[in-house]
Amino acid sequence: MDVTATIQHGERPAAAYLRCNPSGASQIDWYRYELGRFAALLGLPGPSFFEDTGPLPGETPPALASLLDLVEAGVFQAVLVSRSAVLVPDGMTTTDFVDMIAAADCRIIEFPCLSRPVQASEVLFVR
Repeated sequence: MDVTATIQHGERPAAAYLRCNPSGASQIDWYRYELGRFAALLGLPGPSFFEDTGPLPGETPPALASLLDLVEAGVFQAVLVSRSAVLVPDGMTTTDFVDMIAAADCRIIEFPCLSRPVQASEVLFVR
């Protein structure tokens, strides 16, 4: 299902979160570029990037923890991700996590596909 996204350009900035395995770290520049381009397509300011490399079983990755603290403080209007699952801390359901972000008046925006150019009509909101 395609959903057209309209984001009201507010005073709060956007953020983007990336998590990759150490073997995929060489592609991080490409992901940064694509998420930045995606933000511009949506009319958002260039996002502040938060990045973690490698899994930390049982722990919330440090950049994600910092991002979540700032989201809960109301700093960001939107968080762009390549897929929403990278945001959910261990021990929390996706639904509870999305509700927490929404309570902070923030939107999680999932990039529909990073392997080809994306049109605004393809944007999917997690919430």
